[in-house]
Amino acid sequence: MTLSRILSRLVATLLLALPALAWANPIPVSDFYKRPPMTGFQLSPNGKYLAAVVPIGQRRNVAVIDLETRKAWPVTSITKQDIGGFVWATDDRLLFFLDNEGNESRGIFAVDRDGKNPKMLIEPPESQMRSGRFEVLGADIVSLMENDPERVLISVSRVQEEGIVQDIETLNIYTGKRLRKIKNPGKITSWIADRNGEVIGAVRVDGVETSFLFRSGESKEFEEWSRSRTGQPSWSPAYISQNREKWYVSSRLDAAGNARDKAAIFRFDPKTRKIGELVYEHPDVDVGGVLGSRVSDDMIGVSYSADKPQQIIFDPKLKELQATLKARFPDQQVFLSSASRDEQKMIFAVTSSTNPGRFFLFDRSKNAFEELASVLPWLKESQLSPMKPLKIAARDGLMLPSYLTIPRQSNGKNLPLVLMPHGGPRARDFYGFDPLVQIMANRGYAVLQVNFRGSVGYGLAFDKAGWREWGGAMQQDLIDALKWTIAEGIADPQRICIFGASYGGYATMMGLVQNPELFKCGINYVGVTDLPLLLRTIPRAWEPIREDIKLQIGDGKSDLAELEARSPTRFADRIKAPVLMAYGARDPRVVLEHARMMERELKKNSVPYELIVKKDEGHGYAKFDNQVEFGEKVVAFLDKHIGAGAAGSVPATTAASTLATP
Repeated sequence: MTLSRILSRLVATLLLALPALAWANPIPVSDFYKRPPMTGFQLSPNGKYLAAVVPIGQRRNVAVIDLETRKAWPVTSITKQDIGGFVWATDDRLLFFLDNEGNESRGIFAVDRDGKNPKMLIEPPESQMRSGRFEVLGADIVSLMENDPERVLISVSRVQEEGIVQDIETLNIYTGKRLRKIKNPGKITSWIADRNGEVIGAVRVDGVETSFLFRSGESKEFEEWSRSRTGQPSWSPAYISQNREKWYVSSRLDAAGNARDKAAIFRFDPKTRKIGELVYEHPDVDVGGVLGSRVSDDMIGVSYSADKPQQIIFDPKLKELQATLKARFPDQQVFLSSASRDEQKMIFAVTSSTNPGRFFLFDRSKNAFEELASVLPWLKESQLSPMKPLKIAARDGLMLPSYLTIPRQSNGKNLPLVLMPHGGPRARDFYGFDPLVQIMANRGYAVLQVNFRGSVGYGLAFDKAGWREWGGAMQQDLIDALKWTIAEGIADPQRICIFGASYGGYATMMGLVQNPELFKCGINYVGVTDLPLLLRTIPRAWEPIREDIKLQIGDGKSDLAELEARSPTRFADRIKAPVLMAYGARDPRVVLEHARMMERELKKNSVPYELIVKKDEGHGYAKFDNQVEFGEKVVAFLDKHIGAGAAGSVPATTAASTLATP
């Protein structure tokens, strides 16, 4: 019996998955958020077992399958919230993670492979507030300590007067006993350890300066190997072999010390502490991700995201395996995602903008692929809308990498359109499956996603072009791209809405303030609405990067007038379009007061609005029922204000008489 059938039987036996709904147009919102029957596959170290995320009561849990006997069973049954990830600690025990209802303070839990001996090793801390700011605490795995079957190396939060730091401890995965190994001296923000738990490096942040510290052994002192200032070319470790002989860095400096705009992968000599030969670069984007092999103890691939995500594998045999799946699934992305320690068994994922993911197991002993699962089998690719990468010129000539999703059955003209700015803003939009984008496209809405200046991954100059441009050039980029869709006849200028989350929620509110003539509605999802409030309430764990934040946004004291002039709460009287807002009460990043302040101003100025507040959510909705409710609210709001009608409808008119240019 195939693994896919084994796992499907497990799901059906436990009544984990909802029955497939009859296909209709539009597709029910719940179909986009139903928990996949199985996903997130990870092989045990010895390759004999396979763990996967499965739904129990529409909450993500973990199940295990024996690859020899083909028997499968659940090992967790959390029903309050989703498990926030898991890892094999050994062949016999798994670790999984939970925060406290979206507060981002993670705890660590353990369970045996057979589901026995569950234990809370570190309790998820409750949210604490100090001077209006959340204290985000918790623990993370730094090393699995492969030579010690009972312990792992973790970083654990400790509160001190200057803020929150992470100490290094060992954690017994059976008893929960912890022993401190390194006390943080105060400015270390992260640690670097090898597979056996030896701490070999650390990252120190002091104001706008970042240093990499390394040592040759645990009895040795840390030495500073590099120091750089925010916004200046620098390097960071990308891969260090277990034997310490092979080092690779992602760097904006070449071997001669010359600055370069795009980060690339270089060899690095730890003896001379010098950058060596170039290994891989891309002309348009930064390259930072790497793929390592335990068998060869070397880097065997890199990853980056230009128009589409790519994984480039150097190892000839693995490259051939990847090519086999690429030939089977042309125009889709293929990634090696998990492997046993001896690399005799491997998991590959296949994805695209209309394919949430398909997983395949490769067994070297059989020299064959076996399909494990399709992530959302009830969604058919033929009913979803492809995402198209494109570049749009801003008014100053800067090219903006963007993505346009056109409803599959439309003629692509005179469409109601949703402009969807991403969060961050030092983040970016990617090509791939996005539930909200597909929900809107399925109902006849075009969706435009713009990587405006300040988005990361496109080089240092593109990043720095967004500094201090909240409400400025970053906002203008969005408008320029939007006007391009109007000029091309894609968007109906009378049916445009703006919808974003986090920074994207800020951009939504500023769009309604600055360009009321363009937008018929706005959706603000966990968005910043007041910049002075944002700077006053950043989580205490972010204190080391406060100086960076000042460079990129402004100073809460000396730049107060400027920050107020770029805050939507101060200009609600300019907003003419109705607003839908959604927030989580436990959000440590964008505190609920952002919603309350905006609500007061909208009410004062008689702006129609609706506010959704979920008490059991944080920075974005993670629970199935909340996700579905929000998705349905979004659809109803869009239908009311820029009404697309039934999905697949083709407007009879064009926008030729109302075209505008950036």
